[in-house]
Amino acid sequence: MDYSEALKLFGFTSNFTKEELKKRYLELSKKYHPDLNGDEEMMKKINSAYEVLKSHSVSSDLVKYYDSLKERLKFFASKTVYLPDTLEFKYAKEIDEVIEKFNFNMSKSALDLFYNVILDHIKDIFAKYKKEVLKNVPVFFVSKFEPINDDCSFDDYVKKVNEIRNKYEKIDKGLNQIILSMFKDKDGKEIYKKLFDKLEKELNYLKTEKQSLSETIHLQVRQEEKRLSAMGNWFITKSAVVKRWEVLPKNTKSA
Repeated sequence: MDYSEALKLFGFTSNFTKEELKKRYLELSKKYHPDLNGDEEMMKKINSAYEVLKSHSVSSDLVKYYDSLKERLKFFASKTVYLPDTLEFKYAKEIDEVIEKFNFNMSKSALDLFYNVILDHIKDIFAKYKKEVLKNVPVFFVSKFEPINDDCSFDDYVKKVNEIRNKYEKIDKGLNQIILSMFKDKDGKEIYKKLFDKLEKELNYLKTEKQSLSETIHLQVRQEEKRLSAMGNWFITKSAVVKRWEVLPKNTKSA
């Protein structure tokens, strides 16, 4: 009798412990033993299957260890039902599929190795999600919030990533409004004043770097003002300010 036949006869579909094998053997023996008005041929098959399965049984401690590792991986899975056409649905499904690949192994060291491989794969999926969601957000802006803690569920990671995108979109929208208002103003100095005030207001949430950033922006815009003034042009665009801000060191301060 082969292993698959023995599994089917004992009603097992996956791994089993020695205790579970003995318990099932006693149950089948009571049912088919000839001395208990059972089926002698069937009892022979049960004995044969028992001998085959004995070499494949595992300790209950190893099964418990495997279960504990599987639960750790499930911690990263999503518990939210996302709409099918969203990025969240796509990556949550991918994480579930990866976790399901974590199968039982007879060796504890092999389980540890496989666990770390699956965990690294999950973190890679987190990173891919972040990259896709923040693809339109400048790298310098994202860097203010990194590293983003990925030792959490996918749902929590989604919140963290989207919070960064929402903050950037809020600032970008504010700058767009100022750019539009420039076309109604004739006084170039008034344009810069509005830009200073708006940028300072929008950047208040960056608490640790608020002062250095605002001073840096003032410095760079004053330099831009001098350059444009020499050219006889008071017009300034959002891209000019933001591009200059992007290349600045975090702690640069005006003199």
